[in-house]
Amino acid sequence: MHIKKLLLLSLFLLPLASQAQTEAPKELVLNQEQLAKYGQTYKTAEVRHLRQFLNTYADHRQDVSPAEERAASVLDELKIDKKILKGKFLVYLFSNFLGGGKGVSIVSQDHPEIKLDFWVYKIEDNECEVRDLLVQQDKRDIEAFKIVYRNYLHHKTLYM
Repeated sequence: MHIKKLLLLSLFLLPLASQAQTEAPKELVLNQEQLAKYGQTYKTAEVRHLRQFLNTYADHRQDVSPAEERAASVLDELKIDKKILKGKFLVYLFSNFLGGGKGVSIVSQDHPEIKLDFWVYKIEDNECEVRDLLVQQDKRDIEAFKIVYRNYLHHKTLYM
């Protein structure tokens, strides 16, 4: 039995993965169709709920739901400035998660060195919960990332 992980927005990862280390990074430019498809991720229940979770955590840590305590505890350990958590984020990766739900990787627009990888699970209809925050080594070249994703790091409408 083969288990496949479907990456809905893998095109966002391709520019960095495919560049040779000696080649200068090139800015990612999406066509209208790609941009529209990417923009739809910001309207998903998972991404909208993740934004609500970050706001609740930053404003009233004690109000985080018990089901989301695991992710909140990881955020506690990371000690990220609450102003950053209240800021704008780029959805870097949105994919099906092997255990169900979605893997949502977000990058701070103002602090691109901050990348957070969440597991968000849709319980019913549009109700979701943040099941976990996965701590992984970030191997991105931040300066190259800033060039490749320049249009999306400070996009006027595409942020959460």
